[in-house]
Amino acid sequence: MADVEVTVMPSAGLLNTLVNLRRLDRHPALVQAKRAIGIAALQDQRLGFVAKSRPGASPWPALGFTTVVLRPGGPKLYDEGDVAAKRSRIMLLRATNRLFASLTPGAPGNVFDLSPAAVRIGTDVAYAELQQRGGTTTFKFGPEEYKTFRRNVSPFKRGMGFAKGPYRALRAPTARRNWKALGLESPWNPFYFRTLAVLRKMRGKSYRVPARPFLVPPTAEQQAKYARILSQAIGKAIG
Repeated sequence: MADVEVTVMPSAGLLNTLVNLRRLDRHPALVQAKRAIGIAALQDQRLGFVAKSRPGASPWPALGFTTVVLRPGGPKLYDEGDVAAKRSRIMLLRATNRLFASLTPGAPGNVFDLSPAAVRIGTDVAYAELQQRGGTTTFKFGPEEYKTFRRNVSPFKRGMGFAKGPYRALRAPTARRNWKALGLESPWNPFYFRTLAVLRKMRGKSYRVPARPFLVPPTAEQQAKYARILSQAIGKAIG
């Protein structure tokens, strides 16, 4: 789980009053105010998430080579340059959008807890804490990841393949080794086989995931906004 606690704390003088009026915390106006503060805080966290996840402008560590290679979606990869180009276009922590979506009140994985003098917001999506704080995990390269790899990375060099030009004669699997006899350049892409070997070698091994803190403490400006919501509610409750 990854979460942020917004302290709902009035001034010292008013706090003494609240201590003597504990039931005030259960007043409908205060409950509504804390809910409004939680909704506002989640919206602020989502806005920050969007800003930090933008490709090319993110303060978070860049995605690793294997992560980019296995990220679903095109364009087709033929070499390291294509991987770098794809990395520059990827929005960080938005592969499935589950993490970002969970920062919406009531959404799957959303954490929204009201307690005396505080509102706790966040997400309990399985990998949230790993991304928020960093840590180690096991590299997975099973059948589904292999399918993604096959879709993403071309086994043929750019512009080549057994369905194109003189290579059409080699479409049959038993004929694919005969490109030399035809005086042709090998159509096979070395990048494909090197990368596949790396992925297979990494399978089952632990690797480090750098922290990408998508939840941050409220700024002074945000705290002031939440305090105004609270003050208005207190005025209604004791007015």
